[in-house]
Amino acid sequence: MDVTLQGSEAVVLAITEVKPRTIDRALALLENARPAQSGCAGVWRTDAGALNQIISLWTASDQADAVRKSSDVLSSLNDIRVGGRLLKLTAAPFSPPLLPRRLGGIYEFRFYTFRPKSFAGIVDRWRGAIGQRLEFSPLLGVWCEEGASVDELVHAWAYEDANAWQSVRREVMARGVWPPPATAESSGALLRQTSVMALPASFSPIR
Repeated sequence: MDVTLQGSEAVVLAITEVKPRTIDRALALLENARPAQSGCAGVWRTDAGALNQIISLWTASDQADAVRKSSDVLSSLNDIRVGGRLLKLTAAPFSPPLLPRRLGGIYEFRFYTFRPKSFAGIVDRWRGAIGQRLEFSPLLGVWCEEGASVDELVHAWAYEDANAWQSVRREVMARGVWPPPATAESSGALLRQTSVMALPASFSPIR
């Protein structure tokens, strides 16, 4: 299965936390701001894990333009925004392009914090395993924000529903397909792991 990166666009992931009980209003505001016309690749609302969050992915020809586009659209949420963060991402060579399409009804976004300069080693370990993993569910992407103090790795997978998510996780672990085998070095570099389940917005280009 071909998992070669097809483009070189800059990618930004924004996590926007809004006030409790305002998530539907937030999504309506975003839809009216027409994010798809501003380089938005996808919009999701968290459903389990961290709540009241909107995850959005943005692409542009360069990182500064992706940041500007995301900031312009997400400013429509300023009145109900209570927090968030922006990740300027580098895609793994096998990360698929962020093209409009339907991948699944529910997505798992996993956020890993590594010691700095870990990304190249992760790519090397994952490269040989990712093709077999793709036989079980679609990959939205694998990206990293490389910093001076830590590397923030993000990988996201699509599933038909929550039952499929549980079934796939059990099967890939039982077969030894995923996760890729850890080394002493990679285990020592991993500092933190978090995960959220998210539902695509009705207007999201990727669903």
